[in-house]
Amino acid sequence: MIKFVWLVVWLGGLGIIFYYWTPGFSSHSIWLSLGRLAALLGVYQILWQLLLIGRVRWLEKHIGLDRLSRIHHWNGYAAFTLILFHATVMLFVYGIAILKTDEVFKALLALLLLIGIIFISVSIVKLKLKYETWYFVHLFTYLAILLAFAHQLNLGGDLINPNFAHIW
Repeated sequence: MIKFVWLVVWLGGLGIIFYYWTPGFSSHSIWLSLGRLAALLGVYQILWQLLLIGRVRWLEKHIGLDRLSRIHHWNGYAAFTLILFHATVMLFVYGIAILKTDEVFKALLALLLLIGIIFISVSIVKLKLKYETWYFVHLFTYLAILLAFAHQLNLGGDLINPNFAHIW
C-alpha cells in the first residue's frame, strides 16, 4: 500500500512538471519558470501534508500513524523549501515592487506564519512539551493556507484560466 501511495504522490508531482513544461507555455526567464514551478510543487506538497496527518483511515490502516508522522515531518521540510525558493526567486525576478500588491502581502504573511510554525514546532519537540501545545501551534497552518489561497488564485498565472492546472 505504501508503494501505491508513493506512486500517486510522484505521479501527481510529475503531472505538474509535465503540464508546466509542455510546449506553448512561455515564461519570461528560466528563474521565473523555476520559481513558479516551485510554487506549484510546494502547494501540492502542502496538500499532501494535510492528507498525511489528517487521520485518513485507509492511509493510517495500511501505513500506520507513526510512519505517516515521519513522512509528514520530512515532507513538511520539502514543501517549505519549495515555497521559500518560490518567494526568494520572485523577489529576485520582480524586485521589491512585487510586495506592493495585497495578494503578495497576504502570501508574505503566510510565509512568515509557516516560518514561525516550523521554528516553534521544532522547539516544542526538542523541549518535549505537550502534544496539545504542538497541535495548537499547527492549527495556525490553516490560517497560513487561507492567506496564501487568494494569492494562488489571483496571481497564480497557472491557476487563473480554467484549464488542467486550475481543475487539478
